[in-house]
Amino acid sequence: MGKLFSRFDPTPSRSTEECERHYTQVHVHMAQELLRPMPALLSYHTDLAVAQADINGGFHQRPRAWRFAVLRFAPGEGLVFSPEQAEMVAQDQVNCLYRLRSCAAEETVLLDRLGGAQTALSKFMLEAERPASEAPQRSASAEAPSGRPAKVPRRSGSQEPMPTSQRWARRRAAVPRVC
Repeated sequence: MGKLFSRFDPTPSRSTEECERHYTQVHVHMAQELLRPMPALLSYHTDLAVAQADINGGFHQRPRAWRFAVLRFAPGEGLVFSPEQAEMVAQDQVNCLYRLRSCAAEETVLLDRLGGAQTALSKFMLEAERPASEAPQRSASAEAPSGRPAKVPRRSGSQEPMPTSQRWARRRAAVPRVC
């Protein structure tokens, strides 16, 4: 199954409240109408970023991102818009979306005990940066060049793991941008 993750900010020419109103009352409904007839599209999820990890190990920092959208497709499929539909989407996006970034992912489900009966799901998105001079392929393997999971950093002379906030600060520049 394929997935497309998109991340975007509110357009700077309008307030966040105006962007939220347009996104929820206009853009999402337009997207539903365009996407509904596409049989290869399995689901369309929109998410509002509510918190971001802070240096104290909690989630109390204001998020840098505003919204995320996740589209799930049948294997080997993707979005297919007519030129007119693509133009309509592009024209509408300027009303509420800014810095749209997307990336594709191939999903492998290893365990699913929900069996389609779920009605809600908490989601977490990891967004990390890499130096602009570093190629994404090189960054993606920087933490574990052998292909094995990277070891959890330990405090010097200790068997205790380093606190997550310290690990995050040390690795932030070396991890690739997800979207």
